[in-house]
Amino acid sequence: MSELSINFDTSELRAKLETLKHVKNGAPKAVMRAMNRSLDGMKADASREVSARYINITPTDVKGSKAKGTASMLALKKASMSDMSAEMIGTGRPRALITFKTRRNKSPGRKGAASAFARVMEAESGGHIPSAFMATVKSDKNPSNLHSGVFVRTGKFARMAKGSSVGQVREQIRKLHGPGIMQMLDNEDVRKAIQDGAVKRFDKRIDHEIKHILDRETKT
Repeated sequence: MSELSINFDTSELRAKLETLKHVKNGAPKAVMRAMNRSLDGMKADASREVSARYINITPTDVKGSKAKGTASMLALKKASMSDMSAEMIGTGRPRALITFKTRRNKSPGRKGAASAFARVMEAESGGHIPSAFMATVKSDKNPSNLHSGVFVRTGKFARMAKGSSVGQVREQIRKLHGPGIMQMLDNEDVRKAIQDGAVKRFDKRIDHEIKHILDRETKT
């Protein structure tokens, strides 16, 4: 995900924090806590917005899970009193096109037959990909492993070095991929929803944190 800027009304924020000027570290503490709660909300918003817009993508696919070995991961770097920066950091690779909604060509190999169909987003109708076909093939690294995907022929030929076709010259094929989770997060509508949610959450949370600190100060 490219950098996402969260803009606040600084003049209004300064006025709110002015109430904590007599409390040692009161203002930075309130800001730090509000930022971290907003960051938690950004992760939840990201998973909800992406899974709602992209076909066959679940919230777990977006958040990531080490236990389930998901291909993507969203990690949070929270603010502290020594470092007031907060980040949502994402990693992940493009996802195989077959992950989304796909349909194989009805008459593969027949001249004039429609190519494989793919649809990635809920709001899009999808379409046929020229010369694409769906197949289950053996892994180059481990021929005993099979994997399915949407492929296109490359027009390049090579002599097979492994498998049952060793020594034969075959046309190479390329597996097609759709967007990765990070690209999905860069979708304009997704970014706007995350940004709007973060601003609203921070505005609400900073009031709560200021009140909490003032209440504690009154009791001491």
